[in-house]
Amino acid sequence: MYSSLYNLSDIHTVVMRAMAMAPVTGINSRLLAKWLGQSDMNSINELIELGFIKPLDNRTIALHPMMQEITIADTKPSISNLSVMLDYITENIFKLPGIDITYYRTLFSVIENIIISTDKDDTPKYLTFIEDAFNCMDKYSYISGMNLIVTEMESVLADNTTDNVYDQILLLDYKATLSVLNDNNIKTAINCEKKALSLLPALNDSTALLTSNIYANMESLYHMDEQLELASSFMEKGISILETYNLTHMNESIAQICNYATLLQELNNPDIAISALRKCARLIKSATSDATLDYARVKETEGYIHLAIGELPLAQKCLKTAITIYENTWNDEGMIEDKYKEIAEAYAAT
Repeated sequence: MYSSLYNLSDIHTVVMRAMAMAPVTGINSRLLAKWLGQSDMNSINELIELGFIKPLDNRTIALHPMMQEITIADTKPSISNLSVMLDYITENIFKLPGIDITYYRTLFSVIENIIISTDKDDTPKYLTFIEDAFNCMDKYSYISGMNLIVTEMESVLADNTTDNVYDQILLLDYKATLSVLNDNNIKTAINCEKKALSLLPALNDSTALLTSNIYANMESLYHMDEQLELASSFMEKGISILETYNLTHMNESIAQICNYATLLQELNNPDIAISALRKCARLIKSATSDATLDYARVKETEGYIHLAIGELPLAQKCLKTAITIYENTWNDEGMIEDKYKEIAEAYAAT
């Protein structure tokens, strides 16, 4: 056994540095190797034999909590020296949002450890990473991690050396999201989005998606606040931008289309709403599959609209499709129970 981490080879140090970001409950060994771009398990297996990494059940590996602390102190993890892992996560998880992951809790624990325990020696790369992570966490309703990211962004952006209006807009947008999730404070959320709108640069190819997303979020907030005319105005602007800049195929547009459909139903246009949702579902199925969370959310929205207009068999079919996907994807019983409760309340309200 090596007497010190300082005696490890470069490749072993890379593995140990990444392991220090893993939760103490462990991480799948093959998943870690993939994140590090390693084509075999040799380095990981050697570290197991040397006693630095402990093997657990089902190909899971972990560091003892004391070893984790020592590894962080000795290998000095940073955004730069973890770049291979961060780049893999960004390119193969964050930028493929239509693909669902079963190990999201492990991923989010790694991200939280990166926020807490690394040297932020590349601020632009770091901000982009945690901004993408926020959107991923939002998909899985991982609110504690989302709160941590907003707190971290506030700290980083308070530094005068960081002056990127795009980051400031996203921070305001994220704060609006959490104002609703944490406190159901719609007024505060609307104020945050208004500030974000005031910072938006001129509309062009590079700003169109962000601008459309902000408009869509304003629609959602005004919808929740029962200001339907304002909601409709913002949604029309957002959808118009998506169509003008050929962005309707983007994953981010799915939430907008679902919100748009719900609003159309409340404005007594359920047929148009259902048609838009079915078209969206076909696009998702063609691009990924009909077993993803995105597909489930579209079918759930369609189910609620059928329920609202009294088409109970169609509502049951859509909602059953959605809940089956949720059960097969989420590994959190609490989230599934909450979804069952939400659907039951929708039935009770009809």
